Amino acid sequence: MDNTKKRVLHISHTDIRTDSRILKEMRSAQIEGYHIFGIGIDTGEQETSSDAEHLTITSIRLLSQRLRYIPKILRHFLTFIELYIKAISICFKLKPHIVHCHDTLVLPIGVSFKIRRSCKLIYDAHELESDRNGITTLLRCITIIIEWVSWKKIDGLITVSLSIEKWYKKKYGPKMSAVVLNSPQMESVVKSPSNYLRDKFNIPKHESIYIYVGMIASGRGINHYLNYFSTAETDHLIFLGYGPLKERLLSKTASLNNIHFHEPVDHSAVVPIIQSADVGLCLIENISLSDYLCLPNKLFEYAFAGLPVIASNFPEIEATVRKYGLGETCEPTARGFEGAVGLRNKENTRGRVNLATLHDLSWPQQASNMVNLYRRLEV
Repeated sequence: MDNTKKRVLHISHTDIRTDSRILKEMRSAQIEGYHIFGIGIDTGEQETSSDAEHLTITSIRLLSQRLRYIPKILRHFLTFIELYIKAISICFKLKPHIVHCHDTLVLPIGVSFKIRRSCKLIYDAHELESDRNGITTLLRCITIIIEWVSWKKIDGLITVSLSIEKWYKKKYGPKMSAVVLNSPQMESVVKSPSNYLRDKFNIPKHESIYIYVGMIASGRGINHYLNYFSTAETDHLIFLGYGPLKERLLSKTASLNNIHFHEPVDHSAVVPIIQSADVGLCLIENISLSDYLCLPNKLFEYAFAGLPVIASNFPEIEATVRKYGLGETCEPTARGFEGAVGLRNKENTRGRVNLATLHDLSWPQQASNMVNLYRRLEV
């Protein structure tokens, strides 16, 4: 090990080998000369991303995750205890200068190590953690307590939108921080034919292709899309992703010729594949404060694929869509979506997004925001 390099340890309760955001952050810091390590959980559920190559990642197998028959909150607690014991021992072996904690569950691990071995601690909140889609009241309270207790020990905060950054500082107090958007890493994309989607699903050139990328789950406008396109005559809808509503989606669309499903692909293949669509769909519903203040990665995938979007008129999303000319926003309702599609068809809008204007949204810029935070913490 090169002792002249600053060592940065990323800790997550996810499988880092499949987590695109964490992998991008690790690789970018490695390129900047940091010695990078990762600790995550071995879920064994998805194929390891190619982006995990050349990174030192320890994936811990947790016995507590197999206890499916016990209450979820108890399983979370046992998972934390087991992860804490195994991860803290790795921390003492690596002696990192910076511990980069992803999400709340692993934050106590970073705090504990900081207290014992004076390192810098970063809290990377991938959402507004205490008010996100699907969180229970008990887990929300636990999250707030962990954040409140840990706040004084945190040296740097990373968030995924400016509004979420402001929320954390208003609730807990001032903190050195950076916003790191979920932008795609363009240099690693896999090329696809320009008419890939039309050829794959036999879609005529004169018919529009709308595409949805991401989790097929509640709160993502899935029902609004299905209701509209089930009666559309010349427009096609493609779903690219996975999630709990996948089987329901497949059964409902089996008899519809204009609604299609594309199996999930590696993150590096998303942007080139969706380039052959016409419009990206990004209707996030107002289920939680985290959703309301979000800037989802699919918005940036559409943008760098050149696709105009139809997106929710929430503060961060609308400001970004307007500033960079990414498309249209509307109320995330059936009527709002129908109106946005109707307006697009009426004005015959077929323009692509101007990629030359997207520098501020690019991953190199986001990586620079993160690395600059690292360097400010070293002073």
